Amino acid sequence: MKRSHKIALSLLLLVALAIAMSTISFALEVDVDMSKVDMKGAMECLIILLIAFILFFMEALPLGVTAMLVPVALSFPGINILTKKQAFANFGEQWVVTFLAIFMVGEAIFQTGLAK
Repeated sequence: MKRSHKIALSLLLLVALAIAMSTISFALEVDVDMSKVDMKGAMECLIILLIAFILFFMEALPLGVTAMLVPVALSFPGINILTKKQAFANFGEQWVVTFLAIFMVGEAIFQTGLAK
């Protein structure tokens, strides 16, 4: 692994840790009853998001595959953080389709050489 990748991965881990710590401190500030919080589900969700973050950065898998793995993993039968209906409910919304179209046009601009 290149040195720049190691540095970037370290920064990503620090950001994930900062997000986790701020979430915990926020929960403590608003006086949440921590006995009612599903910490196992929260940790599983953070791990899935961290893995997705790393996969997005490293581009080990195509970005579309990585993006689809997140809702699949969150609704996986053994994990059950979300139901399948909840995980895929917003894929047909107007703004999701709009962003998808923007990414497709952007990729077409790069593939045809128009960006150069």
